Parts: sequence; C-alpha cells; structure tokens
Amino acid sequence: MNISFRTVPWIESGLGKISNLPDVCRKLKIKRPIIITDKGLFKLGYIEKINKFLKKNNIQSCVFKDVLADPPEYNIFDALKVFETFEADGVIGFGGGSSMDVAKAVAYFSINKIPIEKCYGVNNLENKRSPLIQVPTTAGTGSEITPIAIFTLKSEQKMGIVDPILYADSVILDADLTLELPKHITAYSGIDAMVHAIEAYTTKLKKNTLSDLLAKKALSLLGENIKTVVEVPNNRIARQKMLLGSMLAGMAFSN
Repeated sequence: MNISFRTVPWIESGLGKISNLPDVCRKLKIKRPIIITDKGLFKLGYIEKINKFLKKNNIQSCVFKDVLADPPEYNIFDALKVFETFEADGVIGFGGGSSMDVAKAVAYFSINKIPIEKCYGVNNLENKRSPLIQVPTTAGTGSEITPIAIFTLKSEQKMGIVDPILYADSVILDADLTLELPKHITAYSGIDAMVHAIEAYTTKLKKNTLSDLLAKKALSLLGENIKTVVEVPNNRIARQKMLLGSMLAGMAFSN
C-alpha cells in the first residue's frame, strides 16, 4: 500500500500547555509575533493574558482582532498591514477555524507578494512562509492541523487554498482556553469534528491505514466526551479529550 502522510511536526497537548507558548516562540525564533483572533475572544481577556506572559519572556506581540466568521479576503490584507507596521516575524492563530485560516494566509503572504487569485486551488503555493503557531479555542474545525484555508470572495463564493506549506510549525492544545464556550457552540463544534472523522474513515479517495487509525481514535474520543462537555462545561479533562479528538479528525481528513 502506498501512503503519503504529512502533518504538523510539533504538537503540545495538555491542560495549561498555553504556558509553553514563549518557549515555542523561542525555538521557532519568533521575537515579534502577531496574534490573529476575533473580537469575541479578545473581549474574554485571553489575549491580554497571553501578551503579558510573552512580554515577561522578552517577546513583544501585536494583535489583529477583527477576524470574521467565514473570513472575507480583506481580513488577510488588513492583518498583513498590522504585521508589516509592527515588523512582526511570526504568526500565532488564536481561536476557531476562521482565525487559524487567516493566520495561515498571513504567514504565507507576509513573505510572498503575489496575487491571491493565483493561490486558490491545490498545490499552487511556492517558496516559504513566516513561522506559524496555531492555538485552537474550539474542538471542532481541526484547522490547526490542516493545510487548508477557506475564504469568502466579494461575490460571496467560497474559495480554498490547499498546500502543505500551510501546515503550522507548532500546535498548542489547551482545553482551559475552551471553558468560556457557550453550550451550543461546544455541541456544534463537537459534531463538526465527528463528521470530519466519519468522512475520513468512509471515503474511498486516498483512504489509508494511518488515516483510518486516526479517524477511529478521533471518533472514540469525541463520541465518549461530547455529552459530558455539553452537560458539564467545566469538565476540563473531557474538554481536553475533545480537543485531541478534533485534532486527530483533522489530521485524518487532511491525509
């Protein structure tokens, strides 16, 4: 059997793992990251806390907090202006799939000044990108672990950029960052992740031994814990298992 398998090379998973962010930045030689997120998460105060402990570790950061759901193309270029003004040298995606998709694009276009129209589709990217760290705050999209970024055009058509260069350098999974999620978002996100696992396992296209193993383990983790995290939102252990399951589902369907 021929298998081609790619994924993020460095994954940190566990309660409180966000405290490792300064160390991850240092090892990736990031001294001035831009944090890309949305207004809702910004208001919850997570970003302020992250900025403070990055600063304590001599890492200066800036924030782009205007990511929208189903992000429009202009989110990328508005964030790029902040990146360039701050003279950032790395990107941290913090949030749901929309924030992490914008982070992927900013990491790429910060170095590659080419029209985005030439990038849509599969394997159309070249050269390299800025260092990229992804920190999911929902257990659902799996975007932290995929090489896929989806954007909304002015015509309201959705277009995707799919390329291995969009795999992050590191992912941090910390369920403490998901505790503020409303019950319905927790439920919808979990179902989304379960569908990803089912899709990966039942497809005939490029299905392989590794993707099967990941999809089955993902569905096991998600199925065993989704009811708990909805009914007992502060169950941190169950939430961590949901995050891991979501990531494994993303790893399966992207391969």
